[in-house]
Amino acid sequence: MSVPQLPQQEDAPKRYQRALKAESENDRLLALELYQNLLHDAPDFPNLHYRLGILLHQTTPFEAIPHYREELRYRPDFWGCRNNLALCLEQTGQYEAALAEFHKALQDCPAQAEGEQARILENIGDLFFTQNKLREGLGYFQRALALQAVNPRLQLKIARSQQRLGQILEAIQSLKKSLQLYPQSAKTWFLLGHLQAGLLQFESSYASYLIGLKMPCSNYEKALACLHMAHALSETGKIEEADAILSQGLNYEALDGLRLAKACLLPPIYRTQQDLILWRNRFANALQAFQASPFTLRDPVREVGSLPFYLPYQGENDRALLEKLSAIYQSILPPDEEKPSRSKSNRLRLGIVSHYFHKHSLMECFGNLILALPQDRFELGFFSLDPLLEDQVTLKLKQRADYWDDLPHELKAQRKEILKWHADILLYTDLGTHLPTWLLAHSRLAPLQWVLPGHPVTSGLKSIDGFVSNIWLDTPEAQAHYTEPLIRLPLMPAYVPLPQAVKTKFSRLDLGLPENKRIYLCPVSLYKIHPQMDPLFKALLDQDREGIVLMLNRPQSLLDQHLKERFYQSIGPNAERIWFVPWFTPERFLSLLSNCEVLLEPFPFGNGTTLFTAFGMGIPVVTLPGSFARGRFAHAFYEQMQLGHLVANSEKDYLEKALSWAKQKELRQAVSQAIIQAHPRLFQNPEALNTFCEALCKAHEHAR
Repeated sequence: MSVPQLPQQEDAPKRYQRALKAESENDRLLALELYQNLLHDAPDFPNLHYRLGILLHQTTPFEAIPHYREELRYRPDFWGCRNNLALCLEQTGQYEAALAEFHKALQDCPAQAEGEQARILENIGDLFFTQNKLREGLGYFQRALALQAVNPRLQLKIARSQQRLGQILEAIQSLKKSLQLYPQSAKTWFLLGHLQAGLLQFESSYASYLIGLKMPCSNYEKALACLHMAHALSETGKIEEADAILSQGLNYEALDGLRLAKACLLPPIYRTQQDLILWRNRFANALQAFQASPFTLRDPVREVGSLPFYLPYQGENDRALLEKLSAIYQSILPPDEEKPSRSKSNRLRLGIVSHYFHKHSLMECFGNLILALPQDRFELGFFSLDPLLEDQVTLKLKQRADYWDDLPHELKAQRKEILKWHADILLYTDLGTHLPTWLLAHSRLAPLQWVLPGHPVTSGLKSIDGFVSNIWLDTPEAQAHYTEPLIRLPLMPAYVPLPQAVKTKFSRLDLGLPENKRIYLCPVSLYKIHPQMDPLFKALLDQDREGIVLMLNRPQSLLDQHLKERFYQSIGPNAERIWFVPWFTPERFLSLLSNCEVLLEPFPFGNGTTLFTAFGMGIPVVTLPGSFARGRFAHAFYEQMQLGHLVANSEKDYLEKALSWAKQKELRQAVSQAIIQAHPRLFQNPEALNTFCEALCKAHEHAR
């Protein structure tokens, strides 16, 4: 754009005013040219560098920085200019310099200008949040809020920080305070619903999303809200309502991601075996139809949201279905841009990828195995993907880490971060529970890529070179269940310490349990209770009139209601002796274990880390291994303890062991004593650690 010729006699103040007018009218290019011409003729004109900095700040912060610095040379106490300089430095990745300038701006800002001071404190909080220094950021946000209490934006930032720190209850309270100040914010309602779902408060989550839908937001945001509402409904077993709300979302915006989410919809509880078969066929047919039609997935994490989590609990071979699902995603993922190169380290460079580097069942099972890898042989890099929180487990892992990387959210950036570390082997703790991790695993990021059995089902991916298993967990024929080559170790890939003894013992009376009944404890998430278990529960209750089956329930999920309805149909009056109690605190759960006669492992999907706790206390576990690893953990542990004779070989044998162990105290004590004597083979067995180490090293040598 050409600037009109100015009369020679027009002085600098008038030219400055003309530029300000152009800027106020959003004619950025004209304003920029006017300011630059004036800079050429009157380089010392007051405020000129500041205005140029503001204009350049919007698009080219690198170019704005020298103008802000020049303005500060004339007016070093100009805290507003210094604050802007700090923002530019932050935008260009100069974090330490930005922090220093923010603090100087805060120092120069008048104490009575509380609103401006609050804004600088908020900017410092943003800087720390960007660097994942969440506690420091939260502190500055809270200081800003103390100066400017009526600020819903600050409350929202405080909530996001608390969320990332695992302070979910506090985050929910902050969001509610923000909504009291500004209830029209759909974004805040949606975040509240998201956090409530994380606490399994599904009815509250649904209600929050429903309110958010009524607030001003785009059709795209409304469609995504319907996706989350469908998740809340499906988690409580309201599968038909979930399907309907996804259809409503598609009316807002016809996203193919919602179509795929609709195809992957599965109930957590099945009414009968026939009901299960119908849903499985529906899923297979819907997946086939989706794959056959043209589709676009712009942002699968946002627009699909999750994987078909409940598929493995049907108890079938899922390989073909998961291969098909992988092919759908592979077709829309960006191709790998780089090939992984080998490290030059004199130690084996092992990269570990997980969403769960905090107190979680995966870290209970595999955390100590990873931490115990010899430092003279293994260089460990941890790649944390979309972490839920940081806690003492996180800190312990960070202390062992030779390298730690909180991965960015964007897939291409994640790939680059991992590739630049040059891992020899990339080890996923699990694949199948967290969609971003599963999508990342489609990439070739290391010469060898393995997955631990944190989710004991095939990933369906061709990019994984090994599924770490065990000779008892997977038979040689089980290779047909996996796309990954099976790595069948002689011992379980775990190095779990013996659980500590119960400090405070609670009696049955303390726990609200009957003192004159035999307790058959089945402590699993209720979606693991397959219809195949119903006849066994019926037979057990028929043959032990003094027995009760005890299950643990999260009341917010409402799944117990669906199971009760099923049990009354399949078991009859004796269903009244299947009790549901809320999940206990860890300490009370230990007392619950010690107060039960036996633990019933369900099939075809059994227990996980609870087995370590039960066996650590010498609790007899009744188990019947199936065809798939997901139902063979107790069997594998018994075999490792050289107690394979305690494993049932049929449903009839399962029932006989459950009844005899529960009714015959001496027999039960003998089984318990045998388990306790075998503890050294199961808990922190050095041979288990050595076999895992050697498997890694041999695979690395073979790949060279």
